[in-house]
Amino acid sequence: MKKKRRIRVIVTRRRTLRIQFPVIRVRCPVCEREVVALTTSEAAAALGVEALALGELLAAGTVHAIHMVSGSLRVCRDSLLMRFALSQPASRR
Repeated sequence: MKKKRRIRVIVTRRRTLRIQFPVIRVRCPVCEREVVALTTSEAAAALGVEALALGELLAAGTVHAIHMVSGSLRVCRDSLLMRFALSQPASRR
């Protein structure tokens, strides 16, 4: 009788977060500290999601939204990195 072998394949991906210059630093109302504010397109690209999915994360409070005086919406980079860290397997943190 042949022995059965189990093979477990673990796939990991690294993402590089590219921030366009100039870097805008503002105070995040949730983190209560100065953070780098990303545009929504930069944040969506960093997470690898569509704008609609990013909007859902912002609405749920998983990722922090920063409303700029100019009327534009920015995303707290620290909350984005925390969200990305939580989505990684525990063995890779």
